[in-house]
Amino acid sequence: MKLLQKIFSLFIITLFWSACGSNLNQSPKDIAESLDVIYIYGPDIKHGETLSLWVENDTEYCLDFSPNYNIIINVKIDKSWIIVSNSINFLNDKPDILMPVDDPASISFVDVLPDLSEYQLTKPVEAYVVISGHLCDDESFVIEKKIPFTITP
Repeated sequence: MKLLQKIFSLFIITLFWSACGSNLNQSPKDIAESLDVIYIYGPDIKHGETLSLWVENDTEYCLDFSPNYNIIINVKIDKSWIIVSNSINFLNDKPDILMPVDDPASISFVDVLPDLSEYQLTKPVEAYVVISGHLCDDESFVIEKKIPFTITP
């Protein structure tokens, strides 16, 4: 009987360790690739228009994004990549939490309006936005999602 209890205990401990270690089996890149992005308006936008995105968490993890998703907008102007600001002002000062897949709160909307007021576009330019956050229970596990789009004059 004691042998059976020890085997059962060892089995439970092994299950617990494997469940706890599941976060370590996926890299931040794997989780970022599991974020599903749908262009509501885009991926081609005109200069001065807003890129609108639907971001869905298709992972088993809770993801924590700041109110502005730590948005970084990169635009290729004259063969050089430059960072421009987002003209969208976020009123909410609370993080946007994307719950795990199949939860109604696993979806959010993100709007991006690149500030290109200093530039005169004469042809379409490549651009991408990076959104970043982290696991809800681990701020050191940073997730970055690169989302490409094009801006036309």
